[in-house]
Amino acid sequence: MIHEKALKGFTSTSAGSYDHGRPDYSTACIERMVSLMNETIQRWDDSDRGVDIFEFGAGTGKFTESFVQNLPNLTPPTSLSLRSYLATDPSEGFLSVLQRKQLPNVVCRLGTANATGLPDDSVDFVIAAQAFHWTANDATLREVHRILRPRGVFLMVYNCYDYNEAPWLQQIDAEILAPLYTADVPRQQNGRWRLAFDSDEAREHQWFTSLQEVYLPYEQRGPRSMVVQRIMSASVIAETPADAQDATLHVLDHLLDTHPSLETARATGAYRIPYHTIVAFVRKNT
Repeated sequence: MIHEKALKGFTSTSAGSYDHGRPDYSTACIERMVSLMNETIQRWDDSDRGVDIFEFGAGTGKFTESFVQNLPNLTPPTSLSLRSYLATDPSEGFLSVLQRKQLPNVVCRLGTANATGLPDDSVDFVIAAQAFHWTANDATLREVHRILRPRGVFLMVYNCYDYNEAPWLQQIDAEILAPLYTADVPRQQNGRWRLAFDSDEAREHQWFTSLQEVYLPYEQRGPRSMVVQRIMSASVIAETPADAQDATLHVLDHLLDTHPSLETARATGAYRIPYHTIVAFVRKNT
């Protein structure tokens, strides 16, 4: 089941602003993920074949594009080759943006994380970028375990705000975002998605190895409009009526106009949003 906030917030109307406002994924992030994939491939008997990847919650393809475009340019070069890359999302509007990018070797399809329609043991890697928190439950983990081949890997990637480096971001969260994230709305920033791996069913069946995580610094640079687009692209804002969005934008503009730590940014027009990128992963227990 798709959460109401995601259904209302991630639509054809908001797809463009989401794709422009959200950050890409760093080369360091892709390098770390490919390194992990290569470590996995080395254990195969048929390590010279290409890999099969399934991504759910692909959205407008922010991660998909970063991954596919960085793959040929990594340092050191990688021998990893894609045999197939299936990117799915339940939002037709978001998926249409990804389809228009015409990424090589990528097939796009409407779909959800807990009902993929894929055969058992059919993919080597499952990826969820900025997405797993929406569907962090037993049904999803059961499905991921089913479609992964033996020793396959489930990778979860998140660009998380680094509030320690940006007190103005923390104030935006306190005044704008936090009040909209009621207890029933999934949010990646609070990290509760990790609890899915500790559910009664997950512990009973031991689907995966223990969750491991790597943290990488990252930043998004651009004009003030970049900051506005990034904040306004949150589903909890995008799904609100136009007058409510106008009110939110008024609060955001006031904060950007007045916060003392943004004095240099206002003078130069150059803004910076700091993140830490989380690459989390588990291996399938056979």
